[in-house]
Amino acid sequence: MKKVIVILIALSGTALFGREKAGTERPAATSSGMAAQRVMASCAAPGASKEVWYNNVRTIIFSGGDMWWDRNGNGNAYYYIPAVQNRAQGVSSSFAGSIWLGGLDAGGGLKVAAMTYRQNGIDFWPGPLDTVDASADPAVCAKYDQVYTITRAEVEGFKAGGLIPLNVSNWPGNGDLSKRQGKRLAPFVDVNFDDLYDPTAGDYPAYDIENKAEKDALGFCKTKLFGDYTIFWVFNDNGGLHTETGGVPIGVEVRAQAFAFKTNDEINNMTFYNYEVFNRSSFQLNQTYFTVWTDADLDISLMIMLVVM
Repeated sequence: MKKVIVILIALSGTALFGREKAGTERPAATSSGMAAQRVMASCAAPGASKEVWYNNVRTIIFSGGDMWWDRNGNGNAYYYIPAVQNRAQGVSSSFAGSIWLGGLDAGGGLKVAAMTYRQNGIDFWPGPLDTVDASADPAVCAKYDQVYTITRAEVEGFKAGGLIPLNVSNWPGNGDLSKRQGKRLAPFVDVNFDDLYDPTAGDYPAYDIENKAEKDALGFCKTKLFGDYTIFWVFNDNGGLHTETGGVPIGVEVRAQAFAFKTNDEINNMTFYNYEVFNRSSFQLNQTYFTVWTDADLDISLMIMLVVM
């Protein structure tokens, strides 16, 4: 199994671009080519969302991997720099975005997972996959149809001897082994080395609180949780038919972070995204491509780094 880490940095620009008009989401439906797909679940469409509203940026993340657009409201853009209390008075620099993945199986067949505006349906569902057969469980999809938030400040306060904050208590550190999920899910510091996330034993979400994180051979910090304000969520591409693209499911599990830093410089105007992509299937994916698709309302600079582990 290969794990790929995708790091995305979004910077605002100034040149104006046109954008697509998002259509309404339609119920999942079969079409020629889709009927032959073998899927192992029929998960409900992802519905949870959470704002990233920190420093000078205000935007939104959805549990299905799409982001930066107001699908719960009028369908318009939702990435404001500067952050505004009244969104009607703001200018959005981006309309929508999502991670896209694709590649060829051993027989040369194309497998792809991608999201845009959900006009046709979806390719991603919430939750981790079975690590043995890459199957998705509708109950697991429903359980993880949420996004988890944490701040470095509340973890520092807890580690300094404070009460256990609700966000620390609810952190999804472990997968469910009875459902053959990965034992570790959201990154955490295992104080007593028992591999179980237990804040009452002193475990905490894995910020580098003591500033002791080393760097790996590529120069990346070995810490697992980033930013001063962080959103974590997990999603997969095997929860049902790929009604957005019509593609064949890959069998990937994606653990994602959206985060921002508290600064007094230009980083105050940025948000960052980190994706860990696990191929849970038993098949190698060749000629694989990864990208973060973006429909920009302003010219946006993106820096994407891929790390294969």
